[in-house]
Amino acid sequence: MSLRGELYCILIHKHRRAYTHTQAQYMHTRTYTNTYSDAAHLDIHTQS
Repeated sequence: MSLRGELYCILIHKHRRAYTHTQAQYMHTRTYTNTYSDAAHLDIHTQS
């Protein structure tokens, strides 16, 4: 494989890893927010 092709592969791989990481963080944040609002919702019901 040429050096240029190798560099291209590294760039794509790094980009894909960064993208996956961002997606995972986003999913985690969404799950956390949903769980948190559910807990707050239950809290309101328990108090009334």
